[in-house]
Amino acid sequence: MQQNKLLIIIIVIALSAGGYFFWQYTVLNGQLANLKNEKSKVETELAILKATDLAKEAEVLTLKLTAAEKDLTSVQQDLAETEKTKSDLTLDLYRIKGNLAKVQVYLNAIDAMEDVAAQGPNQANIAAVDAKVALLRDDAISSRWQAARAAIDIEKQSWMGGLIADTVRMITLTIGKLTSP
Repeated sequence: MQQNKLLIIIIVIALSAGGYFFWQYTVLNGQLANLKNEKSKVETELAILKATDLAKEAEVLTLKLTAAEKDLTSVQQDLAETEKTKSDLTLDLYRIKGNLAKVQVYLNAIDAMEDVAAQGPNQANIAAVDAKVALLRDDAISSRWQAARAAIDIEKQSWMGGLIADTVRMITLTIGKLTSP
């Protein structure tokens, strides 16, 4: 009977130990499942954080790209304006160079008129002024000179200095227009 009691005690202890270990196994399995879920959640959150960081980085890069595109557009506009200004200046330079070549012809006409005033009118210096004024191909100056010429009396050595001065003034104004941008 002792043996039966001992056997029953051993069986009860074995069953208790088995139950305890089964219960521990179940608890540990639950904890393991919880840890796996936690690990999965942490991995998901980490992936989301990485994706968020990548999205933020992409957004920053997009903003930088947009700013760079605006800068490029601005530089292109500045370049276009600079090119236009350069073209305009080149045209002005060619125009002024061409006009400067004409200035000498106008100055020659003034010199010839000064000879009339300095030496007094004679056929030679009046003819010289006529030729120089004709080279100008300027109707307004020609008509002023014709008015001044009409007031010249070679025989009496008289002339209207004001009319010659008006012609010189008109030539000077024309030279000013030729040399201004």
